[in-house]
Amino acid sequence: MGELGGAPTGKGKLGFEPPSELVDLMRGCELRRLEYYESDAEVYVLEGEGGRRFLKVVEGGGLMREWRVLNWIGGRLPVPEPVWFGAEAGRGFLVTGEVEGTPIYLIEGDEREEAVATAAGALRTIHSLSPGGCPFAYPIEEKVKTIEEKISVDDETELRAEMPTEEPVFTHGDYCLPNILVAGEKLGGVIDWDCGGLADPYVDLAWIIGSLEYNFGESETREVWAPLVLDGYGIEADESRLGYYRRINELLD
Repeated sequence: MGELGGAPTGKGKLGFEPPSELVDLMRGCELRRLEYYESDAEVYVLEGEGGRRFLKVVEGGGLMREWRVLNWIGGRLPVPEPVWFGAEAGRGFLVTGEVEGTPIYLIEGDEREEAVATAAGALRTIHSLSPGGCPFAYPIEEKVKTIEEKISVDDETELRAEMPTEEPVFTHGDYCLPNILVAGEKLGGVIDWDCGGLADPYVDLAWIIGSLEYNFGESETREVWAPLVLDGYGIEADESRLGYYRRINELLD
């Protein structure tokens, strides 16, 4: 790890000159890169006297949405505390606090069942949050328009013909196992809110079931994990709707 306490900037560790406000936040901290492949951002851990914080850096800007979503949540969910956001020289920067726990995809053995059940209950809580004043929405019409730029006319027609009527709630938008942290038998927190906003609840249900298949296997998920998620969430799945949003998520990923 490299200590930034005596350095005037963090250029040596980041590879570029950070904004002056970020330099002040990093002063006296140890900085290390977090190998987090599920994110398009470069993620760094800042260790200092005030505890551990995380720095995201995105080339080409970005991160404003996550900053605004975290501020809108305002402590009503266990999410990282928004500390600072900035943009400079074509880069976006976001500093947040820490949430405790282990990402579910790293959990093994008998602890998985409790972790997946916790994730299902947490998703129900997220979707129950009052949506008033939510700064973002990502309706299915907008998603299909994005997809139409990449696929054939036949698929476009099918996507529009099968488009469901949405029932918008506040959603995470990327509710996959690396973004859900558990601490023992409790939810530690949910991270990476750059896709957060109003959408259909099946967006998140499709994400977590797809992520369970990817991490724990399709057959095991079909037999064990998907039923556990749906039961913990408190819903009898509309398989057609779930399949539609899974396809949408895959085409957008």
